[in-house]
Formats: sequence, C-alpha cells, structure tokens
Amino acid sequence: MPGDHAAGEEPASRPLRPVDLARDAGLSVSQIRAYERLGVLPPAERTRSGHRRYGSRHLHALRTARAAMAGYGWQTAVEVLAAVHRGELGRARGLVDEAHGALAAQRARTREAMAAVDAALTATEADAHKPRDRRPEALRIGDAARGAGVRVSALRFWEEQGLLTPGREAGTGYRRYDARESAKVTLIALLRSTGYRFPLIAQILDELAAGNPEQARRALESRLTHLDEVSAGCLTASAALHGYLLAWVTPAIP
Repeated sequence: MPGDHAAGEEPASRPLRPVDLARDAGLSVSQIRAYERLGVLPPAERTRSGHRRYGSRHLHALRTARAAMAGYGWQTAVEVLAAVHRGELGRARGLVDEAHGALAAQRARTREAMAAVDAALTATEADAHKPRDRRPEALRIGDAARGAGVRVSALRFWEEQGLLTPGREAGTGYRRYDARESAKVTLIALLRSTGYRFPLIAQILDELAAGNPEQARRALESRLTHLDEVSAGCLTASAALHGYLLAWVTPAIP
C-alpha cells in the first residue's frame, strides 16, 4: 500500500487511485481532486473510462505539499507547488525566499520588541525623576508615528483603545508624545507586528508602568521559541521541495 512507504523511500510505480493518495495523506478523495485542480499535484492521467490514475510523482508531490503546508502555511505551499507544476521555478523559489524572509523579519521585530520593553521601562523611570523643564521636547503625532514606522491614524486608534495618553499642546490642543509615550508607541507597533492583541498589549503596558517587565519578556521569549519551531518546519519544507525538484523537475527544466 502507498501508506507503507516512508517519506524518503521510492514509492511503488504501479498506478494509484485517488483513494490511494487520500489514504497516504489522511485526506478525502475530494481533497485530492481539489489539490490537482489547484496545481498542487501535476495533472493525472485518465483511463478510457475517464478515471484518474496517479503515479509515483503524484505521491511524491503530495508528500512534498504536506511538508510545505506544515512549514510555509497552506496558501504559500499551494502557490509554490502550483508554480513548480507550471514550470515557473523562478517564481516557486521566490515564494520560498519570501517565506524565509518573512520569518526572519518576525524574529527581528520580536527582538526589537524585547529591547523596546526595556526602553519603555527606562523612559518611564527617567521621566518620573526629571524636572519638567529638563525633559526632552515632546513629539507631535506625525513625528512619533514616523519614528515607529506606522501611520498617524494608528496612533489615534491606539489612543481610542486606551493604550496611549499623549499630552496636549497649550493653545493648539495638538497631541504631544513625551519620552514615555514615544517608547510606548514603539513598543505597541512592534507588539502589533508580532501578532499581539490589544488586551494583552494593555496588560503589558500596565505592568511596565508599575515597573514590572517580566510578563512582557516572557511573552516575547515564548514568541521566539515559537518562531524557532516555525523555522524548523520551513527547513523541513525546503528540504522536501528540493528533493521533489531533483527527482522530477530540475533535470527536465534548465
């Protein structure tokens, strides 16, 4: 049976039915047909009566797709395999590069958020001990937004959510962001970019204001651990894709 083969073994060369592939992957027959329609599998041969017949390459493609879905996510995996089966190897490799690049960016933002936690805590403590006339000039909303790499509308929305409490400029009423609020803007932007929701961000900010950064640090360290696991999945997916290309595609396409 197809399911008796380990992932790295050469599968049987006899014709395979949709149900054989479905059993190997733990999917339904309709899902196998959907994979073929999406390009995840190369087109099946047809018998005279119109029944689909698959072979070793389809089984290898299916196993590769399953590894890719676990590593890159469903949408990217579908796009990569479909590009391969259209002969668009450059696009397939570009999508893989983007997946790895996005992971690296998430890791970098998470590390930046860890640094921003300490910066926000330091700014809060320093601000509390400085006389008002010796504190750095507060930023207007446009400058604060640019410093964090976000839109002005984001700062207004975060204020509506109770995450920011900027001061107001006398006479004009313009928002002003002192060192503490600017540090919070940076931290919120980084936490949002790594997937944190507003209730948890509010809790982290409250704890920082109380001088307790430990929950924020633990949450971000947990995020880095998760990214390490995702990275391992991406490496497995890349290895599976490389093996599939060598076995069925690269020799035929310069």
